[in-house]
Amino acid sequence: MHFRFRLTVLVSVAVIVVLPPATVARAAGFDISIASPTLSTFFHRNIAMRAEILTPKAYDTHPERRYPTLYVVHAFGPTFRPLLHQYEQWRAATDSRPTPFVIVFLDATYPSGHNEFVDSANDGPWGAALIDDFVPALEARERLISRPDARFVAGHSSGGWSALWLQLTYPNFFGGAWAIAPDPLDFHDFTGVDLVASPPENFFRDAGGNDRPFFRVDGRDTSTLERYVAQEGRHVGGQFDSFDAVFSPRGSDDKPRPLFDRKTGAIDPAVATYWEARYDLTAIVRRSWPALGPQLARKLNVFVGSQDTFHLESSVARFAAALHDLGSDARVSVLSGADHWSIFQAGLIARIVREASDAYERSRAVSRRASIHARSFASAP
Repeated sequence: MHFRFRLTVLVSVAVIVVLPPATVARAAGFDISIASPTLSTFFHRNIAMRAEILTPKAYDTHPERRYPTLYVVHAFGPTFRPLLHQYEQWRAATDSRPTPFVIVFLDATYPSGHNEFVDSANDGPWGAALIDDFVPALEARERLISRPDARFVAGHSSGGWSALWLQLTYPNFFGGAWAIAPDPLDFHDFTGVDLVASPPENFFRDAGGNDRPFFRVDGRDTSTLERYVAQEGRHVGGQFDSFDAVFSPRGSDDKPRPLFDRKTGAIDPAVATYWEARYDLTAIVRRSWPALGPQLARKLNVFVGSQDTFHLESSVARFAAALHDLGSDARVSVLSGADHWSIFQAGLIARIVREASDAYERSRAVSRRASIHARSFASAP
């Protein structure tokens, strides 16, 4: 979800650009671009993946040291760079830890909106490219610890969905995921719509013919899904265009098949079924839990506001209920009164870094104990 950040993001980026060269130290962040053979093969042209890298203050003064990494996926919007005040919060959070992190702000911007780091029929295999191309190349180029217990992923909104998708799809690649106000996790409640209901529901109106609310401000709905979709239709690459590009099969015209008719709200059941089979995270954990569950212990963390601007708390609740039924130890926190953006006022950036750091230290402690035990066993008569 998006569109509140547009002006603010542009201003923040401008501030970063005009800083005097002496203040733009490496620890203040730098951009990186890495060629992706996976994406280049898919698109039949050279494709590079981008990110902004935030290194700890000690990175350049201790060249022998290697660091754990936190990959951050941004919300739907025009830039992958965080707002200036959030950037400072990430920097302060990592520099305050005994083991500081390298923070990697991944670029998920795409002409269709946001690639969500999904392996998509339309946008391409961005998930596979991240795992197979970008991360290994970055770990070889920078001083990053190349182990699953030293890699973590987080994100907000569309990026929050991405963080969970990546953790579920590649459970042994990351050591934990933190999702803030993620896009719909359960497609039985996709912004209030059951996509796979039988008979099919209408995207714009409920069974009683009432308009479906979409945008909420201070606890009061101020817009409807139909009105929002109509406003988005004035330009290419809006939020629902992005969902189609990420989740839908490719049509005979080589374009993403739309989930619903933009004028009537009629849902295409075949497209909805395709979405649910591949990208409904609740459905994924339910059908894969016997194998997936042990790999996700202490790894899933979700935060959402009780007054989320896009009503995302109800889809999170369904996801949380499914995890609870399966016996998961996932932590799902509903922050009272918070909306899609004010949720950050709860200190989530510092909390995510602290919890990722704690997870990494726990893993190191386990490894040390195992090493001591192995040496003791080897030296025993």
